[in-house]
Amino acid sequence: MKLAVLLYGQPRFWELSHESIIQETTFDGCSTDYYFHFWDKIAYDHSDTEYQLTDKDKSNIINAYKPKNYSFTDYTVLEQTCEKIFEIVQTKKKELCDFFNKNERVANTDTNDILYAYKSNNKKTETIDDIINNVKKQHENKHKKRFAKSIFEITKPENLKYYLGQFVSLQEGGKLISEEYDYIFRIRTDLLFVTPDLYDNKKQYYTDKNLFYEKIHNKEKGIFCKYGDLQIWEGAYSNQQWNIPQTGQTLSHQPITVTNYSNFTCNNGEVQANLRPLSEGILKPNIYNLKTQYLHMKDWYILGSGDELLLSIKNYINTIIAMIEKSKQFLITAGIDNDWGAGELICGEVLGLHSINAAELGYEYLEKMIIPDRLLKIANKHTKQNILGREHVRVLADSNIPLKEQYKKNITI
Repeated sequence: MKLAVLLYGQPRFWELSHESIIQETTFDGCSTDYYFHFWDKIAYDHSDTEYQLTDKDKSNIINAYKPKNYSFTDYTVLEQTCEKIFEIVQTKKKELCDFFNKNERVANTDTNDILYAYKSNNKKTETIDDIINNVKKQHENKHKKRFAKSIFEITKPENLKYYLGQFVSLQEGGKLISEEYDYIFRIRTDLLFVTPDLYDNKKQYYTDKNLFYEKIHNKEKGIFCKYGDLQIWEGAYSNQQWNIPQTGQTLSHQPITVTNYSNFTCNNGEVQANLRPLSEGILKPNIYNLKTQYLHMKDWYILGSGDELLLSIKNYINTIIAMIEKSKQFLITAGIDNDWGAGELICGEVLGLHSINAAELGYEYLEKMIIPDRLLKIANKHTKQNILGREHVRVLADSNIPLKEQYKKNITI
């Protein structure tokens, strides 16, 4: 079997993770080729000063992975994409502005739930740019919940740079892969995978690994993620009353309902989401509703059959464009949308837009595996706070405790 690994983005912590990544993506009887597109700078948050990679840094990365093809680039293509997406946002923002200038949002008194209707509003209201500026100053502004934490908050192309960086890098990395592969791993360099020395013996390690990657051995088609990362989101609410930041709290818009699924099956443009079967019987699948829901797939680590993964990678930017229109409609119909600044909704929505099947890895064998959690995220004191505050998903690179020892503390053996 022929495998490939595509690494992307800023090569954070690569020197700590490369041995683990290579170990994880090596299988008996299979060949594995490595590819990467990396930006030539590194930072850990959008506000950080970036470190410029030296020629020695680049040489060390090349020597570690021995890639079949690779590229280090500056941000030129990213900046061009930011300009393109910004123009689309501006167009959709004007459409929103025109709508709200002509219509006033009123409660629907015929129902008890949170539904709203619109009536004609003949008086002139503020422009959307004015609304966005005002909501930061006046919590009572009636438009506040419509625009806080949405993509329509951006005021210049540079606002999109941190968000779009991974998708543009993946797009550039996908162009480097000209051969056909049975499966392709899509991996960030700030991930640490379980290694054989965390088991009592190598037999245990390989048994766990074979169970986790059974879909490869069965030659299944689709996009696969780790257990718990395949979801459907519906609705949205603000975590702060009136959207005013409370002490120690960051404003966010979160889904009202999150449902986990074992797999998505696409047929005739319809996505069937299948729940994990319970002992008491088979559960009825749900049908994804494009107009009210988001598909979700966590974006840290993804594995896919070659054609399907490359198809999704090539369409991430187009998916973002489609989601801008979708977000506009959510703001009109519900007055609020999810904060989709993280990449997992893009990785989910592309599945439905292109009828790509998806499934969790290893969920059938969670009770049989010694270490079902195969990966953790590496962080340090510079990494954004919402990662540092989640102990179950990270190890600290600047801790006095070795990474593997920290890993042991975060898993059950």
